[in-house]
Amino acid sequence: MTVGHAVPFLTSAVLSVLGVVSAWRIRRYWKRATVDDSGHSGNADDAIDVSGAITAAPRWRDALDGMIWLLHDRFQRHLIIAATMVTGASNAFLLLTALDISQGGSQLISAGFINAASAVGMLLGALMASQLVNRVPGGVLVGVMFALLAAGFTGAALVPSMVGKAIFVACSVLALPAGNAVLGGLSNTLVGKDKLGRVGAGSMVLQYGAYGVAVALAGWGMQTIGYGPTCLILATVLVAAAAYALTMRSLITLPTPDRWAKHIQRWSIAQF
Repeated sequence: MTVGHAVPFLTSAVLSVLGVVSAWRIRRYWKRATVDDSGHSGNADDAIDVSGAITAAPRWRDALDGMIWLLHDRFQRHLIIAATMVTGASNAFLLLTALDISQGGSQLISAGFINAASAVGMLLGALMASQLVNRVPGGVLVGVMFALLAAGFTGAALVPSMVGKAIFVACSVLALPAGNAVLGGLSNTLVGKDKLGRVGAGSMVLQYGAYGVAVALAGWGMQTIGYGPTCLILATVLVAAAAYALTMRSLITLPTPDRWAKHIQRWSIAQF
């Protein structure tokens, strides 16, 4: 932004084009089943639902199936509420911090420092995630993820210096890759291969919808009560999300992936 206000947007556009080109090169992918008049499928990679029946032809309302399942099932609803609270509050916190630092236009380079600290913390956490997921019970990793997010962002809200905020933010996301890996792996276990896209889309709509609402409210809060009190409120939301998630016994007792099947059966966790 120091070079020009259009530079970040142009950079984002270029990266998006690269993403499109990269996705375009994905050749091996499953396809929906095609059923002939005799009732037999003509595709070896047919998408089968959990009941064993071949999925019907795509319909526009299929797009809502994932979101409906996330909100209807008790386990998924509990989890998605906590996830939307975290996504909305944490991203709004980072955005407000960048805006606060860059007020006046003299510290535009420093404004990205907090986001960079978050990225470094995520990278360090990702280096440990693959080892932790197979050795540490999933419930412990998810619990630590929520607890660190709450503690780290609360510390960042209370510390006045930018360096202190950056350290707290970096520490807060250390367990995020491992926790996300557990939740993503569990979702892949619970959701049929042909429905993963719908569930993922529903989850993204809910989480980033919450992000939009959180940013709007946080912007109003920053304008009326100031940056500090607004960030404390956002940190309180993260604490509430952690407390809410940690009340799920079926989640915090989640074992390592090799014992997920028994855990799903024990707690009667619904599959889609």
